[in-house]
Amino acid sequence: MLTAIKSVVFSLFICFLFGCSTKQAYYSLQQDMRHECQKIMDNHKYKTCMEEANVRYEEYEKARKDL
Repeated sequence: MLTAIKSVVFSLFICFLFGCSTKQAYYSLQQDMRHECQKIMDNHKYKTCMEEANVRYEEYEKARKDL
């Protein structure tokens, strides 16, 4: 879990350092999440994790705005 947090923080730092757009930052974090999903042994939890990790930015943005 700590490694995942470090990975997210590092990805955000790199994006902000180089001026990534929100969409680019989202896809970077999405890639990190997929990597973390690969570590899950339970098939059902793995599939759930990958479904969450594969949400397109546009779908994420729409859901975020609907809150």
